[in-house]
Amino acid sequence: MSSGIDLGAVPLNWTVVGTGDFNGDGVSDILWRDTAGDLAIWLMNSTGQEASGTTYPQIPTTWSVAATGDFDGNGTSDILWLDTSGNLGVWLMNGLAVSSQISLGNGRYELAGARRERGLRAAEPPPLAVNIRAFGPASG
Repeated sequence: MSSGIDLGAVPLNWTVVGTGDFNGDGVSDILWRDTAGDLAIWLMNSTGQEASGTTYPQIPTTWSVAATGDFDGNGTSDILWLDTSGNLGVWLMNGLAVSSQISLGNGRYELAGARRERGLRAAEPPPLAVNIRAFGPASG
């Protein structure tokens, strides 16, 4: 690697599933998931090093991270989940804490696109808005 930051060795059963600014400091953080279902957030600092983090253990592997974005407009990233049965849910985050879990119901969903909305402060990137289309109840 000619430039960049070395984050060290990460076990092969962990994969990056998203990024976002989970603590509102203007620096992108890393969202990880392992093959057992554990989810982890690494809060990164301005030099690109892990400043702190947390792990949310044993989330059923039938659920996957569909997107991250500031869905509640509070200036921090949230997590959009989709399961294999068509259930959609959101974790509204406040830093590393899940402040609320919202079920958006069951159906066939398509993440139709994402766009940036106007930011809360001029120095921050605008929050991400995801357009979700529902196609009616899942058949099965």
